[in-house]
Formats: sequence, structure tokens, C-alpha cells
Amino acid sequence: MLNKITKALFVLFTALFIGFTGLIIYKSSEILAGRISLSPYNNTTPTNLLNVDLDIAPNPIAKDKNGYTTILLVGVDTRANTRLFNTDTIMTLTYSWKDHQIYIISYPRDLYIKYPNTYYHFKINAVYAYGTRVFNTDGMKYLEKAIYDISGLTVQYHMLIDFKGFTDLINLLGGVKVNIPRSFTDYMYPTESGGYQTIHFDKGWHTLNADQALKFARSRHAQGPEGSDFARAYRQQLLIKAIADQVKEKVKKDPAWAFKTFQKMTTYVQASKVTPNEVKAGLEIFLEKGMPPMFSQVLTPATAKGTLLMSQANPLYIIIPRAGLDNWTYVKQFIKLYFAYPYTVTREPTIQVTYHTSGSANKALSNYKTLKNKFYWLTIYYPKYNKTQIEKTTILYKKSFKSVALELAKLLKIPSENIKEDKSISTSILINIK
Repeated sequence: MLNKITKALFVLFTALFIGFTGLIIYKSSEILAGRISLSPYNNTTPTNLLNVDLDIAPNPIAKDKNGYTTILLVGVDTRANTRLFNTDTIMTLTYSWKDHQIYIISYPRDLYIKYPNTYYHFKINAVYAYGTRVFNTDGMKYLEKAIYDISGLTVQYHMLIDFKGFTDLINLLGGVKVNIPRSFTDYMYPTESGGYQTIHFDKGWHTLNADQALKFARSRHAQGPEGSDFARAYRQQLLIKAIADQVKEKVKKDPAWAFKTFQKMTTYVQASKVTPNEVKAGLEIFLEKGMPPMFSQVLTPATAKGTLLMSQANPLYIIIPRAGLDNWTYVKQFIKLYFAYPYTVTREPTIQVTYHTSGSANKALSNYKTLKNKFYWLTIYYPKYNKTQIEKTTILYKKSFKSVALELAKLLKIPSENIKEDKSISTSILINIK
């Protein structure tokens, strides 16, 4: 049976998270705070948020030793005709206190892992149900252990989101405007009765209603490149960002909208307990620093040019580390690089290193090795002689690669004022060594 949950359910958290941030930014004098205890499924008791003054020093928000706060977000279908409780939507959202950036990582449901505290291996999407039913424990806590084994990330908070909440949020937004990157047709989209229907989406800007948005996020049997779980994951991330943008616009016009919407969504959300001090401390960070940049990464067999994971199809389709079963070393290293150099990792630039004199050849080679050792999967050309006269070491970049150039300049200790755009270069980044 095809699972009915999509990663797009994460938008319930992301959008409302941004909405409350906007509430603080646009009307900081109207902070609504109190004891937040998100309702269990099918419990319609309203959440109480009280107007109280809070002392938030020291900062009460949990973080790991590296200064990251990680939230585990999963989606599960809790409708009456569903009994598996497989969490095919699994992702982490990590906030860096140092860099004021958010990093999203999506974990494919077919990751083949060793279940915590057992010798048993199976797909990650059944970990939650296994922990709940076999160990009779908190399934989310059990899944947190599995995520740590894979990523090295310590989860501080978690959130389990119900299927119906996604469509309700889209209805509350009045639809979601999305720029669909390419047209596709899915002739095997599942129906509620167990059959199939045909759905189609055209390339370009469209305002999708709740049903259309759900189909756009769930489709995984389309013809061509859109017919995979991984393409679906990228589409869902596209929806996340589109909905976040619309939520921000809603909050600009009506700051109380986020509060009212959050209350309506609690029926479909289960989460770790959050104190009012934690809520207010988090919001005040964004009041001070503004909205953080948000980066997205989907772990697939194609990630990092296929150097991390690989798929097998005997007897089941599974995804395992290329380094060997249960060896997540390179995945963890990749995630550290993603956090440290998000623009370089997500943009995957081509890089050329050149030198102007024989005396600068060794320095060019050293810079090349530094880049190649860190970003081993990127196309980085061996240093070559550049006859063009230069006065200082420079980094040239093509349009839209400025942020990458800044990251590389910091890594190679090249002054940021030595960076400039050059449309004529043949690679994404050209590093000229004086």
C-alpha cells in the first residue's frame, strides 16, 4: 500500500515557525506566550497561550556541544483505515546559533539501518512503529537514536505531524503559489479506494489548492525524471519554501493570523513539550537577527556525486552506505561540510585554480589540495598557468555564485575584497593566485 504521507507535511511546522517569527518581528509588543502543550491526535482541547512576562536569561533552548538545535520532523497517516504508522516523511531541521542559519536534511524511507538496541536491520520508515510496538516506548525517542547513528545529530526536540493538517493549512492560506520547474504526468497516482488516477502539472507559476498541492507533493510514479521518491522530496522542499513565503506575507497583514492558525493545527500535531521560556527565547533571537537563510539537502544515492550512498534491489529496494552496511562515517562528514559550507555543498560549483608565476605554482597547488580534500566530489581542475597579469590573488565568480566565493575565500584566507563577478570565466569559480 502506498503511504499517504509526504514530506510536505513539514510545512506545518516550518510555516508556523516562520509565522510566529513574523509575529515578533512585526508586532514585538504583542508577544503571545504561555505553556504550550501540543494536543495529541483526535484531541480537540484548545491550546492555552497566556499573556505572561518571562525571564529568559540564561537562554533555555536546548542545543548540542557544537551550538546546534535540531528538531526531528516526521509525518504519519493516522486515519482510521491506516494501521502501519510508517513514517515515510523523515527530516531534521537544524538551527546554527553561531551562523544563524537553518539546515534541512531529508532521509529517504528506504535507508536500510540497524535498529537501535537490536541486531535487526530494516528500513528507517518502520523505526517509529517498531519502537512503539515492540519496545513499548516513545517511538519518536527511538527514532531519534536512529537519526543520531546516521547523521551524528543529537535531536533536542521532535514533532509528529498528521496528514490532514497539510491540506487544512493550504486551505487557510487560500492556496499556495508555486513555480513548477518542469511539466510531468503521473498515471498511477493512488486513490482513496485503492485504485489509480492520472494527474498532470504544467511547468511555470501556478496557485495550487489543497488537493493539488497534496498531489504535487505525493506523486512519485510520473514518467521521466519526476518519477522517483527523490524528485518528490525536492518538490516537497519547493512547497515548504513557497508556503513559508506566503505565511510571512499573511503575518505582515495580520500578525494574529499565525497565532490563530497554530491553534487550529494542534489537532494534527504531537510534539515534545516546549516551555513558554523556550518559545519566547527562540522568537527573540529572530527579532534581533531577522529571518535566517534556509538550506535544503536530500540524502539520495546521487548525493555528493554518488560517493555516500548506493541502492540495492535484492530482495527489497534499499539504500545503504557505500562504505558498507552500518558505516555512516562519510555521511556524517558530509553533513558537517554541509553545515560549514552550505552554499558550496548545495550549489556544487566547478572550480578552476590558476597561477601567474612559477613562484606561485606551489601556493596554487596547496589551495587546490585544500579544496579537493574537503569537496572531493566537486569538479575542481588541477592548477594551470594563467598568463594574464594580476596584482593580487583574486576569486572570480559567475553570477549567482557570490555566496560560494565568499565561503571559499574564508576557507583559503583570501580577503573578501578580492572577490568580484566576471561573466567571462568558463567555470563557476576561478581562483587566480598571485
